[in-house]
Amino acid sequence: MDIPTILDEAPHVFAGPFEEKAEAQNMLKYLKSNHDLDGLVTWRSVTR
Repeated sequence: MDIPTILDEAPHVFAGPFEEKAEAQNMLKYLKSNHDLDGLVTWRSVTR
């Protein structure tokens, strides 16, 4: 899968960072529907 990945260590995958929370939520929907994976979206706003 072509997703930004911070850590990929079975059985966990931490993906991101995403510019917008909606992007992360869409990625989780994709992983659930196409790969039978479950997950959780956590979001932190970063000010530059």
